Amino acid sequence: MPPSLDELIDQFDNVTSSESTGAAVLELLLDTDISVGEIASAIEEDPSFSRQLISMANSPHYKRANATNHLPTAICRLGLSTLEALSAMTIVDHVAPLKWSDWSNALSVAYGSSNLARRYREDSTSAFSAGLLHNAGEIVMAHIDPSGYEVILSECKNTANARTIQKIKSMEIELFGIDHCHLAAELMKRLHFSPDVIAAIAHHRDFQIATDPLSRSVAGGARLSSLRTMSPEAMPSDLLLPMGMDINDALDLAIEARTKAIETLGISDTTLGLLVI
Repeated sequence: MPPSLDELIDQFDNVTSSESTGAAVLELLLDTDISVGEIASAIEEDPSFSRQLISMANSPHYKRANATNHLPTAICRLGLSTLEALSAMTIVDHVAPLKWSDWSNALSVAYGSSNLARRYREDSTSAFSAGLLHNAGEIVMAHIDPSGYEVILSECKNTANARTIQKIKSMEIELFGIDHCHLAAELMKRLHFSPDVIAAIAHHRDFQIATDPLSRSVAGGARLSSLRTMSPEAMPSDLLLPMGMDINDALDLAIEARTKAIETLGISDTTLGLLVI
């Protein structure tokens, strides 16, 4: 029998360092004086996670002149903010195993959010992290009640307009007592993410509330991800686009973000649990 929401959140809270290298990394990152070398030493105890980070650091989005097999270099290339988000996702994966589609969605929104943040003169690394974590609530809900959440998804295929977004929110609250945005924010609050990242995650569907540059970036990244499966003829009249963008610009950016996500996933080892293809 699948766990209840409260039971799963308890599991999430109680993932230990011995169960997840991601949990160990998050504990280390609470120490502001921790060095990259110390972090790398802890991660090296988990060859699978080490390879995962190196694979992502060698993806087209991060790769510099040469590929690297040196873990500290990979960590520096990714940045501590991205390392923190990837570590958090390993904890989500521990309690609610992620599918390929979960990772592709997370990365698509992360890359779209990062690109928009640069346009809005916001920290692109924070936008990437919040975008990567934005769908943790959906993943948990789908794990708790797969058939119930499938009904929500089947009735709400187009998430690029306000009416559908409100319908999803209402159905989630009726089924779980909370919507997926605020559930994800609650999970990341328990992992000590910064208040601005938590707020951006909480409001990535609440466009009237997402007024600061980081929240606008993540909300915009989610909108872009919604556009990528739509044909121009199917665009709704109340289509929601990122601030300051027309449909052609938005579609181009959505395709770019999706391409980067697929390239990142394609580089990873198929035997690994993180970023599986």
